[in-house]
Amino acid sequence: MLVSGTVGMNAQQDQWIYGAELSVSAGDVTGINDPLTVPSLTVHGTAAVRGRLGYSFDQFVLFGTASLGVASASAFETHSGATEEEGSSRFHYGAGIGVGVDYAASDNLIIRGEIEHVGYAPQTYSFYLDDPNDQPAFTHTHEIGFGTTAVRLSALWQLKP
Repeated sequence: MLVSGTVGMNAQQDQWIYGAELSVSAGDVTGINDPLTVPSLTVHGTAAVRGRLGYSFDQFVLFGTASLGVASASAFETHSGATEEEGSSRFHYGAGIGVGVDYAASDNLIIRGEIEHVGYAPQTYSFYLDDPNDQPAFTHTHEIGFGTTAVRLSALWQLKP
């Protein structure tokens, strides 16, 4: 489960709305891969700075986003004898795009639906394999990159000047 928060600021010129947001998510999400070929990955949290451009009509705003993000992740192998080396957690940096819609339910309450994809650059992870059949132990590495797609339904409280 992830817990997320977003703060931001918007400006409006005619029907156009533009702004910036900072979002942070914390919690563990694990992707399990084939244990014989690719290590599995746990994402511990993400943070992103996002630019937003939208067009408003009636009580709605249709918008697009572009973001730069960072994710804290760690990799692990699940086959017999494999262990991570110390310090195998990494920061991955990436870029993303998204689209969404805001609905003004009241003067201050905004209901938002959005989808965003962020692709994170690969990092090198090292693993130590201690063979249970008394073969020599060895260290091997994997380059691991990943992407996240978030579908969000949010309630936002808008502060008015």
